[in-house]
Amino acid sequence: NSTRIAGGNTIIDLTAYLTYSGTFNGTSIIRGTLIFHPDGSASFHDRETFTGTVNGASGTVTFALTGGANSDGVYYATQSIISGTGDLADLHGVLRQSGAVQPPIGPAGTYTGQVR
Repeated sequence: NSTRIAGGNTIIDLTAYLTYSGTFNGTSIIRGTLIFHPDGSASFHDRETFTGTVNGASGTVTFALTGGANSDGVYYATQSIISGTGDLADLHGVLRQSGAVQPPIGPAGTYTGQVR
């Protein structure tokens, strides 16, 4: 959406789209900030809205998403559920993601965690 430079960091305000398969099956819209640091690493802080099913129950889930990547493009993230709608209104939990950035596609990886 926009890019600026501050203190040697490149700061990108972004909107991105993600597809899930597995326990979570659906799509997400991510809105947030991605910061590339002078050493080649990156960090991000986002809000993610997932729409789909979790173990067959349907609705939306909003995550607070934080994470980073090293200069080789290996990334990690923590997704904390902050709200839900529909059959997912009472869903609670935390997911952890890991993977690699694969240009030009973007990040691809796996997630683990516990939801209840």
